Amino acid sequence: MPLLWFFALVITLSDSAHADRIRATFVAHISADWDGYQLSEYHQQGPHAEKYVSRHLHADLLIGLQSVTKTDYFLARDPEHYRHHLGILSLSYEAEAAATRAAKHLQHIQPPFLRQTLIQTRFMIIQHQTDLLILYSETYLHPKLKRFLKHLATTP
Repeated sequence: MPLLWFFALVITLSDSAHADRIRATFVAHISADWDGYQLSEYHQQGPHAEKYVSRHLHADLLIGLQSVTKTDYFLARDPEHYRHHLGILSLSYEAEAAATRAAKHLQHIQPPFLRQTLIQTRFMIIQHQTDLLILYSETYLHPKLKRFLKHLATTP
């Protein structure tokens, strides 16, 4: 099955629980053959995260938005090795129609890359009712990250 960067996924978990599950799956897939690993997390909320959405995706995504959280994960075997990147933007909307409108807007961005970034950063979306998760990665071409994203696209 080919990897789809845009898809709607029906989930029964809350938005934050699903983001936590994605993080755990990311760590498990990337570090499966390592003796240990180092995970760094960086979080932003509110106006800083909203500014990121506006600048790198589109300001229209802020319409009807109740809250937004931006989290970046960097995973490496140790400080001397290559760092794998996964970012999760968690957007919660007032109504499902607003989340659906935002998801449709994102589906029209072709190819699916964040705007105005130094590193070409591909993204994919997951919508659940009023919540929208936008997963993005600066290291999306790495074979381990490709397998992880394929797993997400094929696993409910």
